[in-house]
Amino acid sequence: YGLICGVMVALKRGQTPAILDTGNPKFLLRKLRETERPYLISSPAILHTLARLLPAGEQIHATMTSGTLLPDPWFEQIRAKSKHMLQQYGCSEAGCIAI
Repeated sequence: YGLICGVMVALKRGQTPAILDTGNPKFLLRKLRETERPYLISSPAILHTLARLLPAGEQIHATMTSGTLLPDPWFEQIRAKSKHMLQQYGCSEAGCIAI
């Protein structure tokens, strides 16, 4: 799902995609704060962790979750910490078909 929703959307926005291969939430938060209008695509577990770590009143510009079911309490926490939140399902298969 990173190809279409990540790379291609970044290019359409006139941005260079940044692919971060880390599970360190503090590093991710630092990179998000350094990025203008960040659009983070990640797993529910990472997004939930980031939502819990973000201070009150701070939001991520846009988040997208995919890959597994998002429990209702996690949805509410992530939504509260995201200006824009997107969910998608079946994206791997659609990406392969689209290419």
